[in-house]
Amino acid sequence: MTIEAPTLFDFEERVRAALSRRNLPIDANEFIAVLAELGDTSAPTTAPDLDFLTAHAGVTAEDLTDDALRAVDATIAANRARANVVVAAESLTTDRVAKMLGMAPANVRRAVVEGALYSVKPTPGSRHRFPSWQFVHGRPLPGMKQVISALPHDYHPLEVKEFMTESAESLRGMSPVQWLSEGGAVSEVVALADGRSWE
Repeated sequence: MTIEAPTLFDFEERVRAALSRRNLPIDANEFIAVLAELGDTSAPTTAPDLDFLTAHAGVTAEDLTDDALRAVDATIAANRARANVVVAAESLTTDRVAKMLGMAPANVRRAVVEGALYSVKPTPGSRHRFPSWQFVHGRPLPGMKQVISALPHDYHPLEVKEFMTESAESLRGMSPVQWLSEGGAVSEVVALADGRSWE
């Protein structure tokens, strides 16, 4: 089973590639911010809207200035980039997984399609990356297809990692990784994952 990052990553990657092909020394996120500024045709916030937001949404008028909103956009883009770096650093390539499991790379890709292995693609169109937490003593965890399918579909790979590695009372204080690696029932982890869809 493969989870691809949101479409924004695809756009960011396309911008990076276009800037690189032209040898332009500008950060892709800065370029995107400039495009957003030029293309912003939204109407300004009306006084009643501003009053409502400041009274009920916990924001101030300063939070809604153009500069403040651009700063938030830049922070979001930077956080996404950092998250991609973490995902890449904590994951394995197809070839590495194939070597570890003693199988051909094509069989690793088949296992992804069948749901036996969980992979992510930091940017759409990029190669599979396999989060390392799903391998214990060089073997994949059982039940990955059922567990990942039960989690919310919009979970970021780091949220999946957090779910899989944090302890849970319903699993006798073990994490799903520990539970599954020690032969615990997959159904217990699936029930826990399904609960996340209702949060």
